[in-house]
Amino acid sequence: MIVFGNSLVIGAFRVNRRLRTATNLLLMSLAIADMLVGLITVPLWVYILMYYNVVRSVLKFYKMFDVIFVVSSILHLTAVTLERCYALVWPIKHRNIRRHVVIAISCVAWILAILAGTMKELMDELYGVILAAVFFFIPLIIILVAYGKISQVAIAHARGRGNSSFRKVLFIPHCIWIMRSMLTANFIQKREQNKQVDLLLQK
Repeated sequence: MIVFGNSLVIGAFRVNRRLRTATNLLLMSLAIADMLVGLITVPLWVYILMYYNVVRSVLKFYKMFDVIFVVSSILHLTAVTLERCYALVWPIKHRNIRRHVVIAISCVAWILAILAGTMKELMDELYGVILAAVFFFIPLIIILVAYGKISQVAIAHARGRGNSSFRKVLFIPHCIWIMRSMLTANFIQKREQNKQVDLLLQK
């Protein structure tokens, strides 16, 4: 399902020229990161669960790429959220965003994700704390603040249009709660998986 759903997103971006906007590049890069989770890390995790005596190099490979793809997804999701907030708060300036700026943001997200996945050897003791703080809690706070601003602007516009429009935008706080819950659940799941991998690496 992960691969199929994100393949549809990437396919739609390639086929439909109207979707090939600068800001939609972030969504395509996010879809690529999520699809790689389904193509690489999920099958590897299933393999690790099925075969107890897994080669050490496979465990390290899984842990590194799992962190890279998950961090990339979180950073791209944060970038998409900030882009949506920017589009709503400053719509005129948002129209002037250049393609190379969006590409640079996506590249920075991937570079930071690669650093997050490969820096364990440099800071083994503080690795988990730094990973959780920098690549989970800080992006989570940014997303919540951004969607809080989006909700504020949307509700202000809806109040001017009537109660029916006001009710329509009440789904935004629910979206915030769902997104926060998904990020938290995914983070907790990955921490448990990495703990199991660490135990296997210590044997």
